[in-house]
Amino acid sequence: MRSSILKVVIALTLLLGWLAVQPMLSETLVVTSLAGYQGSNNGSILQVDTSTNTITTILSIGGNPDSVVFAPNNTLIFSLPNQSGIGVYNTVTQDLNYFHGNLFQPLDLALDPSGTSVLVADSGNSNGPAGLKRIDLTQQFPIPTIVASGFGDIDGITYDNKGNFYAVVDGRWVEQLDPITGALIKRIECAYCVYYLDELDGITYDPGTDSLWVSDTVWNGIWKIPVNLSSSTLYASGKIGYPDGIESDGAGNIFVAARTGQIFEYNIANNTTTGLTMVPGLDDLAPLIGRGSPNYSPSVPEPASFVLVGAGLLALARKARKT
Repeated sequence: MRSSILKVVIALTLLLGWLAVQPMLSETLVVTSLAGYQGSNNGSILQVDTSTNTITTILSIGGNPDSVVFAPNNTLIFSLPNQSGIGVYNTVTQDLNYFHGNLFQPLDLALDPSGTSVLVADSGNSNGPAGLKRIDLTQQFPIPTIVASGFGDIDGITYDNKGNFYAVVDGRWVEQLDPITGALIKRIECAYCVYYLDELDGITYDPGTDSLWVSDTVWNGIWKIPVNLSSSTLYASGKIGYPDGIESDGAGNIFVAARTGQIFEYNIANNTTTGLTMVPGLDDLAPLIGRGSPNYSPSVPEPASFVLVGAGLLALARKARKT
Protein backbone atom coordinates (compact mmCIF):
# COMPACT_ATOMS: atom_id res chain seq x y z
CA MET A 1 0.00 0.00 0.00
CA ARG A 2 2.78 2.39 0.95
CA SER A 3 4.56 1.47 -2.27
CA SER A 4 1.47 2.39 -4.35
CA ILE A 5 1.05 5.71 -2.54
CA LEU A 6 4.73 6.44 -3.05
CA LYS A 7 4.45 5.79 -6.80
CA VAL A 8 1.44 8.10 -7.10
CA VAL A 9 3.18 10.87 -5.16
CA ILE A 10 6.32 10.59 -7.31
CA ALA A 11 4.23 10.60 -10.50
CA LEU A 12 2.39 13.73 -9.38
CA THR A 13 5.70 15.36 -8.48
CA LEU A 14 7.10 14.70 -11.94
CA LEU A 15 3.90 15.87 -13.61
CA LEU A 16 3.84 19.16 -11.67
CA GLY A 17 7.52 19.70 -12.42
CA TRP A 18 6.78 19.20 -16.13
CA LEU A 19 3.80 21.58 -16.02
CA ALA A 20 5.92 24.21 -14.33
CA VAL A 21 8.11 24.69 -17.40
CA GLN A 22 5.45 24.56 -20.11
CA PRO A 23 4.68 27.76 -22.02
CA MET A 24 1.33 29.44 -21.39
CA LEU A 25 1.25 30.84 -24.91
CA SER A 26 2.48 28.56 -27.71
CA GLU A 27 4.42 30.66 -30.22
CA THR A 28 1.92 33.51 -30.00
CA LEU A 29 3.30 36.92 -29.04
CA VAL A 30 1.82 40.37 -28.55
CA VAL A 31 4.16 43.06 -29.85
CA THR A 32 4.37 46.81 -30.39
CA SER A 33 5.15 48.16 -33.84
CA LEU A 34 6.35 51.74 -34.30
CA ALA A 35 5.56 51.90 -38.01
CA GLY A 36 2.28 50.04 -37.78
CA TYR A 37 1.34 46.97 -39.73
CA GLN A 38 1.97 46.79 -43.47
CA GLY A 39 3.66 50.17 -43.65
CA SER A 40 0.97 52.37 -42.13
CA ASN A 41 2.02 55.59 -40.43
CA ASN A 42 0.30 54.76 -37.18
CA GLY A 43 1.93 52.46 -34.66
CA SER A 44 0.11 49.27 -33.71
CA ILE A 45 -0.17 46.57 -31.11
CA LEU A 46 -0.14 43.23 -32.91
CA GLN A 47 -0.61 39.55 -32.20
CA VAL A 48 1.98 37.43 -33.98
CA ASP A 49 1.77 33.67 -34.50
CA THR A 50 5.37 32.74 -35.23
CA SER A 51 4.46 29.19 -36.31
CA THR A 52 2.38 30.48 -39.24
CA ASN A 53 3.83 34.02 -39.56
CA THR A 54 0.29 35.35 -39.13
CA ILE A 55 0.04 38.95 -37.90
CA THR A 56 -3.25 40.28 -36.51
CA THR A 57 -3.84 43.88 -35.46
CA ILE A 58 -5.17 44.25 -31.92
CA LEU A 59 -5.11 48.05 -31.86
CA SER A 60 -4.00 50.79 -34.27
CA ILE A 61 -2.67 53.87 -32.48
CA GLY A 62 -2.00 57.41 -33.66
CA GLY A 63 1.48 57.32 -32.16
CA ASN A 64 4.46 55.07 -31.58
CA PRO A 65 3.86 52.59 -28.72
CA ASP A 66 6.97 51.34 -26.92
CA SER A 67 5.99 48.82 -24.25
CA VAL A 68 2.83 46.83 -23.56
CA VAL A 69 1.54 44.77 -20.62
CA PHE A 70 -1.78 43.19 -19.72
CA ALA A 71 -3.53 43.89 -16.43
CA PRO A 72 -6.61 42.21 -14.86
CA ASN A 73 -10.13 42.91 -16.18
CA ASN A 74 -9.16 42.64 -19.86
CA THR A 75 -6.94 45.71 -19.65
CA LEU A 76 -4.07 46.36 -22.03
CA ILE A 77 -1.64 49.14 -21.06
CA PHE A 78 0.94 50.66 -23.40
CA SER A 79 3.45 53.51 -23.28
CA LEU A 80 3.72 56.37 -25.78
CA PRO A 81 7.17 57.95 -25.28
CA ASN A 82 6.80 60.41 -28.16
CA GLN A 83 3.54 61.70 -26.66
CA SER A 84 4.62 61.57 -22.99
CA GLY A 85 1.62 59.40 -22.23
CA ILE A 86 0.11 56.04 -21.36
CA GLY A 87 -2.75 54.31 -23.15
CA VAL A 88 -5.30 52.00 -21.50
CA TYR A 89 -7.40 49.74 -23.71
CA ASN A 90 -10.13 47.28 -22.73
CA THR A 91 -9.93 44.32 -25.11
CA VAL A 92 -13.59 43.39 -24.52
CA THR A 93 -15.42 46.74 -24.50
CA GLN A 94 -12.77 48.32 -26.80
CA ASP A 95 -12.74 51.46 -24.65
CA LEU A 96 -9.53 53.42 -25.18
CA ASN A 97 -8.23 56.18 -22.87
CA TYR A 98 -5.02 58.18 -22.65
CA PHE A 99 -3.42 60.13 -19.82
CA HIS A 100 -0.30 62.28 -19.81
CA GLY A 101 0.22 63.76 -16.34
CA ASN A 102 3.69 63.62 -14.75
CA LEU A 103 5.27 61.67 -17.63
CA PHE A 104 8.08 62.73 -19.96
CA GLN A 105 9.32 59.75 -22.01
CA PRO A 106 7.67 56.59 -20.64
CA LEU A 107 9.26 53.39 -21.96
CA ASP A 108 9.04 49.95 -20.36
CA LEU A 109 6.19 48.83 -18.10
CA ALA A 110 5.91 46.16 -15.41
CA LEU A 111 2.73 44.96 -13.72
CA ASP A 112 2.98 44.98 -9.93
CA PRO A 113 2.45 41.56 -8.22
CA SER A 114 -0.83 42.83 -6.78
CA GLY A 115 -2.16 43.51 -10.27
CA THR A 116 -3.46 46.89 -9.05
CA SER A 117 -0.64 49.11 -10.31
CA VAL A 118 1.96 49.38 -13.06
CA LEU A 119 5.53 50.62 -12.74
CA VAL A 120 6.79 52.86 -15.54
CA ALA A 121 10.39 53.45 -16.59
CA ASP A 122 10.26 57.13 -17.54
CA SER A 123 13.46 57.82 -19.45
CA GLY A 124 12.99 61.58 -19.22
CA ASN A 125 13.56 64.28 -21.85
CA SER A 126 14.11 68.03 -22.14
CA ASN A 127 10.89 68.62 -20.21
CA GLY A 128 11.78 66.53 -17.18
CA PRO A 129 14.23 64.04 -15.63
CA ALA A 130 14.19 60.26 -15.76
CA GLY A 131 12.38 58.41 -12.99
CA LEU A 132 10.64 55.24 -11.91
CA LYS A 133 6.91 55.92 -11.55
CA ARG A 134 3.82 54.06 -10.40
CA ILE A 135 0.32 54.12 -11.90
CA ASP A 136 -2.55 53.15 -9.60
CA LEU A 137 -4.99 51.15 -11.74
CA THR A 138 -7.74 51.43 -9.13
CA GLN A 139 -8.15 55.13 -9.91
CA GLN A 140 -10.30 56.27 -12.79
CA PHE A 141 -7.89 59.00 -13.87
CA PRO A 142 -4.55 58.05 -12.30
CA ILE A 143 -1.61 60.45 -12.16
CA PRO A 144 1.72 58.60 -12.00
CA THR A 145 3.59 59.07 -8.72
CA ILE A 146 7.38 59.13 -8.46
CA VAL A 147 8.96 56.05 -6.85
CA ALA A 148 12.58 56.97 -7.57
CA SER A 149 14.50 59.67 -9.46
CA GLY A 150 18.08 60.74 -10.06
CA PHE A 151 18.69 58.42 -13.01
CA GLY A 152 20.41 59.58 -16.17
CA ASP A 153 18.19 57.07 -17.95
CA ILE A 154 15.99 54.12 -17.02
CA ASP A 155 14.58 51.63 -19.50
CA GLY A 156 13.93 47.89 -19.10
CA ILE A 157 12.19 46.82 -15.87
CA THR A 158 10.95 43.48 -14.54
CA TYR A 159 10.03 41.50 -11.42
CA ASP A 160 11.24 38.00 -10.63
CA ASN A 161 8.83 35.38 -9.28
CA LYS A 162 9.62 36.33 -5.66
CA GLY A 163 8.60 39.95 -6.14
CA ASN A 164 12.13 41.34 -6.43
CA PHE A 165 12.37 44.24 -8.87
CA TYR A 166 15.12 44.98 -11.40
CA ALA A 167 15.86 47.81 -13.84
CA VAL A 168 18.29 48.69 -16.63
CA VAL A 169 19.77 52.03 -15.56
CA ASP A 170 21.80 54.43 -17.72
CA GLY A 171 22.12 51.69 -20.34
CA ARG A 172 25.05 50.04 -18.57
CA TRP A 173 23.91 48.74 -15.19
CA VAL A 174 21.37 46.21 -14.01
CA GLU A 175 20.10 47.24 -10.60
CA GLN A 176 17.84 45.66 -8.01
CA LEU A 177 15.60 48.38 -6.62
CA ASP A 178 13.01 48.45 -3.88
CA PRO A 179 9.76 48.79 -5.90
CA ILE A 180 8.10 50.75 -3.09
CA THR A 181 10.82 53.21 -2.07
CA GLY A 182 13.04 53.05 -5.15
CA ALA A 183 16.11 52.46 -2.95
CA LEU A 184 19.10 50.78 -4.59
CA ILE A 185 19.64 47.28 -3.19
CA LYS A 186 22.47 46.06 -5.42
CA ARG A 187 23.98 46.66 -8.86
CA ILE A 188 25.98 44.85 -11.53
CA GLU A 189 27.82 46.19 -14.54
CA CYS A 190 28.20 44.10 -17.68
CA ALA A 191 31.04 41.60 -17.64
CA TYR A 192 33.33 43.18 -20.22
CA CYS A 193 32.96 46.72 -18.86
CA VAL A 194 34.61 48.31 -21.90
CA TYR A 195 34.15 52.04 -22.22
CA TYR A 196 31.63 51.90 -25.07
CA LEU A 197 29.38 49.28 -23.45
CA ASP A 198 26.39 51.45 -22.66
CA GLU A 199 23.56 50.07 -24.77
CA LEU A 200 21.68 47.62 -22.55
CA ASP A 201 17.95 47.78 -23.18
CA GLY A 202 15.18 45.26 -22.41
CA ILE A 203 15.13 42.86 -19.47
CA THR A 204 13.11 39.77 -18.54
CA TYR A 205 13.07 37.14 -15.80
CA ASP A 206 13.33 33.46 -16.75
CA PRO A 207 12.04 31.04 -14.05
CA GLY A 208 13.82 28.02 -15.58
CA THR A 209 17.28 29.49 -15.05
CA ASP A 210 16.23 31.80 -12.17
CA SER A 211 18.06 34.53 -14.04
CA LEU A 212 17.58 37.86 -15.72
CA TRP A 213 18.11 38.11 -19.47
CA VAL A 214 19.06 41.51 -20.90
CA SER A 215 19.31 42.68 -24.52
CA ASP A 216 22.48 44.47 -25.64
CA THR A 217 22.67 46.53 -28.84
CA VAL A 218 26.48 46.88 -28.75
CA TRP A 219 27.13 43.15 -28.84
CA ASN A 220 23.85 42.40 -30.68
CA GLY A 221 23.22 39.61 -28.20
CA ILE A 222 21.69 38.89 -24.79
CA TRP A 223 23.13 38.64 -21.27
CA LYS A 224 22.25 36.05 -18.66
CA ILE A 225 22.54 37.48 -15.14
CA PRO A 226 21.61 35.52 -11.96
CA VAL A 227 19.03 37.26 -9.77
CA ASN A 228 21.70 37.82 -7.11
CA LEU A 229 23.57 39.91 -9.72
CA SER A 230 26.75 37.94 -9.07
CA SER A 231 27.90 37.44 -12.68
CA SER A 232 26.98 37.95 -16.32
CA THR A 233 27.41 35.82 -19.45
CA LEU A 234 26.88 36.92 -23.04
CA TYR A 235 24.97 34.70 -25.48
CA ALA A 236 23.98 34.96 -29.16
CA SER A 237 26.57 37.67 -29.71
CA GLY A 238 26.29 39.16 -33.19
CA LYS A 239 23.21 37.09 -34.02
CA ILE A 240 20.37 39.50 -33.13
CA GLY A 241 20.51 42.86 -34.86
CA TYR A 242 19.74 45.66 -32.38
CA PRO A 243 17.79 43.60 -29.81
CA ASP A 244 15.18 45.55 -27.88
CA GLY A 245 12.20 43.92 -26.14
CA ILE A 246 12.95 40.55 -24.57
CA GLU A 247 10.71 37.95 -22.89
CA SER A 248 11.01 34.42 -21.51
CA ASP A 249 8.36 31.80 -22.31
CA GLY A 250 9.21 29.83 -19.14
CA ALA A 251 9.92 26.74 -21.26
CA GLY A 252 13.58 27.27 -22.06
CA ASN A 253 13.25 29.93 -24.75
CA ILE A 254 14.00 33.65 -24.82
CA PHE A 255 12.14 35.72 -27.43
CA VAL A 256 13.67 38.97 -28.61
CA ALA A 257 12.25 41.85 -30.66
CA ALA A 258 15.01 43.16 -32.95
CA ARG A 259 14.88 46.70 -34.29
CA THR A 260 15.71 45.24 -37.69
CA GLY A 261 12.05 44.14 -37.72
CA GLN A 262 12.30 40.46 -36.82
CA ILE A 263 11.45 38.28 -33.82
CA PHE A 264 14.25 35.97 -32.69
CA GLU A 265 14.07 32.89 -30.46
CA TYR A 266 17.05 31.86 -28.36
CA ASN A 267 16.93 28.29 -27.04
CA ILE A 268 18.81 28.13 -23.75
CA ALA A 269 19.53 24.38 -23.66
CA ASN A 270 20.80 24.17 -27.24
CA ASN A 271 22.43 27.62 -27.33
CA THR A 272 20.80 28.29 -30.71
CA THR A 273 19.33 31.47 -32.18
CA THR A 274 16.54 31.31 -34.74
CA GLY A 275 15.05 34.15 -36.77
CA LEU A 276 11.25 34.01 -36.81
CA THR A 277 8.50 36.32 -38.11
CA MET A 278 9.33 39.64 -39.76
CA VAL A 279 7.30 42.50 -38.25
CA PRO A 280 7.59 46.04 -39.69
CA GLY A 281 8.59 48.59 -37.05
CA LEU A 282 8.98 45.93 -34.35
CA ASP A 283 9.88 47.39 -30.95
CA ASP A 284 8.80 45.41 -27.89
CA LEU A 285 7.09 42.24 -26.64
CA ALA A 286 4.40 41.77 -24.00
CA PRO A 287 5.27 39.24 -21.28
CA LEU A 288 4.60 35.65 -22.30
CA ILE A 289 4.15 34.24 -18.80
CA GLY A 290 3.41 35.52 -15.33
CA ARG A 291 2.81 39.17 -14.50
CA GLY A 292 1.73 41.30 -17.43
CA SER A 293 0.99 38.41 -19.80
CA PRO A 294 -2.42 38.12 -21.52
CA ASN A 295 -3.57 35.18 -19.37
CA TYR A 296 -2.20 36.35 -16.02
CA SER A 297 -4.41 36.67 -12.95
CA PRO A 298 -2.98 37.58 -9.53
CA SER A 299 -5.07 34.77 -8.03
CA VAL A 300 -3.43 32.11 -10.25
CA PRO A 301 -0.04 30.78 -9.06
CA GLU A 302 2.92 31.41 -11.34
CA PRO A 303 5.10 28.49 -12.55
CA ALA A 304 7.48 28.77 -9.59
CA SER A 305 4.56 28.07 -7.24
CA PHE A 306 4.00 24.76 -8.98
CA VAL A 307 7.67 23.96 -8.48
CA LEU A 308 7.23 24.60 -4.75
CA VAL A 309 4.20 22.30 -4.69
CA GLY A 310 6.22 19.65 -6.52
CA ALA A 311 9.05 20.05 -4.02
CA GLY A 312 6.59 19.61 -1.17
CA LEU A 313 5.26 16.39 -2.69
CA LEU A 314 8.79 15.17 -3.19
CA ALA A 315 9.53 15.79 0.48
CA LEU A 316 6.37 13.85 1.35
CA ALA A 317 7.54 11.00 -0.85
CA ARG A 318 10.88 10.88 0.96
CA LYS A 319 9.08 10.83 4.34
CA ALA A 320 6.84 8.00 3.17
CA ARG A 321 9.91 6.06 2.03
CA LYS A 322 11.51 6.39 5.47
CA THR A 323 8.42 5.13 7.26
